[in-house]
Amino acid sequence: MVKLILGGAGSGKTKLMIEDANKRSNEIKGTLIYIEDTDKHMHSLEVGVRFISMENMRIKNYDALYTFVCGLLSANYDIQYIYIDGLFKIVQNNTENLHVFLNELDKLTKDSNVDIIISATLVESEIDPEIQKFVVSAEAL
Repeated sequence: MVKLILGGAGSGKTKLMIEDANKRSNEIKGTLIYIEDTDKHMHSLEVGVRFISMENMRIKNYDALYTFVCGLLSANYDIQYIYIDGLFKIVQNNTENLHVFLNELDKLTKDSNVDIIISATLVESEIDPEIQKFVVSAEAL
């Protein structure tokens, strides 16, 4: 399942993602991966969380990010959760084809039995109706 957390800059999305990842990391037996554009919040995460900074990865579009996620899943069969914090910082503020990316990820999650939680700086009233089905509130995490 893909879950999308939306909000303006500084609205607390990252804090929510970190808190949720830390809580889940202590509850699961498998692997939890946290992906971010830099290593800024690396030390805020529990030791059991696998942190990946995208700073030097040169991933700038949805196709490359999708391929990266597929590579993670193919190399590690016990991944239960993947958090992608600050999606538009990774794919450079690209809202075009976001619905295609989310739909492809959703298919992947069903095949792989993994949940992917994504945060993006975007106002919910400005999103495409095809994206709405992925949007969750903080309480729904």
